[in-house]
Amino acid sequence: MRDEPLEDWLNRMLVDNIDLRSPSKDAAREVKRLDKVAKITLLEDGAPIGHLELERRAGAIEFCTVVVDPGHRGRGLSHELVRQGVERADRDPIVAGVALDDLDEQRGVLLFSFTRNAALAATLVAAGFKLRSPRRKWSTLWLIPSSIYNLPFLVRMATVIDRIKRNTPMLLRDRKRFWHQKKNLGDYHMFTLWSPDARAHVHASSEDFADRVDALGMDMVRVTEDSFIQDPAGGEDVRAWDEAE
Repeated sequence: MRDEPLEDWLNRMLVDNIDLRSPSKDAAREVKRLDKVAKITLLEDGAPIGHLELERRAGAIEFCTVVVDPGHRGRGLSHELVRQGVERADRDPIVAGVALDDLDEQRGVLLFSFTRNAALAATLVAAGFKLRSPRRKWSTLWLIPSSIYNLPFLVRMATVIDRIKRNTPMLLRDRKRFWHQKKNLGDYHMFTLWSPDARAHVHASSEDFADRVDALGMDMVRVTEDSFIQDPAGGEDVRAWDEAE
């Protein structure tokens, strides 16, 4: 829909995709949530057609809520979302959790994502992510293998806490989604990437990024370090950067 607000479009996409998080109760709640999360959104004629969220988990970043509008699939939009997500996680000090002065010396950040969608899995692998096999840990008496054990302890705990916060209201008001995800829990695979491993690939492709976006018929605003040099006193670009737009 032309000029459909992001919150309305995203709620509509989430209703139809029960593998993802629950939609917000209303548009106002979704707006409030989106204001607090870093994200990549692709637009066409003012309407959203692709979306990815980046959520920090104790020093790592999880790629969540990767959505492409059904009417625009098959155009490589998921590749653009993941590509730009990797670049932003690696270079954005707000998302990566580093001081702006340390941006050039940033050592990298662990990126990870869970999915059981074959198309998204292929996109992640193409971007350099590695599939992590399930492992066993003493905490489950070595009985239950899980790919989450590939994550560092603090990242793993932060992820578990997030899932508890997400699943509790889901169980109360979106039981179909809850039981669907629990039934298919073993089908979700984890992919990880250490962001410096992808820098050469991502930065080499940045030069023709504008041409590729134009060819796809998309609109996208990118905030770069040059924006701070040109407008260091807090202009529109700086506000967009701080607000994760």
